[in-house]
Amino acid sequence: VKAKSVDMTDSIEHREHFGTRGKAYHDVGIVLMDSKDGSGPVVVRVLPGQGAWESGQIKDGDKILEIDSMPCTHLGVSVVAAALRGVAGSDVACKIRKSDGQIVGVRLMRGSALYWEAHADVDRLKKELETLSKRREDEHLRHESQVLMLESKLKELEQELAQEKNRLKKEQERHETSKISLSIEETNRNLSESKLKALEAAMKDESDRLSQSETLYEAVKNELLEWKRQCEQEVKLKEFADKREKKTQDNLLAEIEKVKERDLKILQLQQEVIQLRRNNLPSPDIKENVELKQRLQVCEKKISD
Repeated sequence: VKAKSVDMTDSIEHREHFGTRGKAYHDVGIVLMDSKDGSGPVVVRVLPGQGAWESGQIKDGDKILEIDSMPCTHLGVSVVAAALRGVAGSDVACKIRKSDGQIVGVRLMRGSALYWEAHADVDRLKKELETLSKRREDEHLRHESQVLMLESKLKELEQELAQEKNRLKKEQERHETSKISLSIEETNRNLSESKLKALEAAMKDESDRLSQSETLYEAVKNELLEWKRQCEQEVKLKEFADKREKKTQDNLLAEIEKVKERDLKILQLQQEVIQLRRNNLPSPDIKENVELKQRLQVCEKKISD
């Protein structure tokens, strides 16, 4: 079998995949060539910036033995290249024989850093575009809202202007009416001034009469106060006389009672004297007669008193 090399990035299959589904299917970034002894594809070049190069585990001269547990020693380069391709961002498990004979297992990422950067740029640009579109839409809505608001304010201002014109017209009419009213009021004021002067003169006369009335009122008031004082004094004198008369009556009644008591005592003493005189008979007891005489004298003295 004649040895041939395959650049996976320049192969027809890669171009077909990249042309139809380039955003989804990618290889790991290596150039393969059939080995001279038929022991499997040999890596002749690692492309910078892609999965194999970024892993740092693939070198020129390495042989691919297995891809996802599938033996590759008797497969052609194109078949191996197709097996390595897949969805961008996915990884593939490979078993590699190093140039020193060591067999190692590696996992390689499909797709290049340039793709991911470009994809990230595309996503970023899409987001920016969406943001810009949304912003423009929001600005458009805000602009429409502002236009509607301004139109509404314009209508309100037009209505206010119409109202203000009507108000000014009415104010002018009121001003004309006020001028006529002021003229009438001026005439009335002149008449009122004349009436006011007449009223002031009448008030002055009334004030004089009121002053005279006040003087007379003060005199009558003083006279009434004097009469009231005299009446109060007479009432006090009458009360004092009534008290003295009552006291005199009480004293007379007491004296009458005393006289009555004294008359009663005199009557009793007289009866006692009569009784003593009746009992004043000659008695052989001279001592008893003397006592009776003494008692008789005391009674007669009491009666005389």
